[in-house]
Amino acid sequence: MLRWFAIRLIRLWQTCFSSWLPPSCRYEPSCSQYMVEAIQKRGLVRGILKGTWRICRCNPWTAGGYDPVERDPEHPPLPWEFKRDYEARIATLEDAAE
Repeated sequence: MLRWFAIRLIRLWQTCFSSWLPPSCRYEPSCSQYMVEAIQKRGLVRGILKGTWRICRCNPWTAGGYDPVERDPEHPPLPWEFKRDYEARIATLEDAAE
C-alpha cells in the first residue's frame, strides 16, 4: 500500500511538474523513473534510499549516462520479496531455454 502510494506521488511529479520543466537529468532512465524502478525492485525503504542517492549523484560534475536499477548482491531479498525473485529467475531461465 505504501509502495503504491509512493509510486503514485512520483507519477504525479512526472506528469504535473516534470513535464513542464526542461530535461535536466544526466542519467538514463531519468531520476524519477529510476526511483520508481528502485521502489519496485528493492522495496519501499531501500528503493527510496537508492533513488535519493541517485538524485544526489545527478549534478553538473557527473558525466551521467545509462544507469539501470540492479539488485544489490550484498543485500539478499527481504522475506516478502522471495516469491517475486523466484518468479523472475524462473522467467529468465525459461527465456534462456527458448
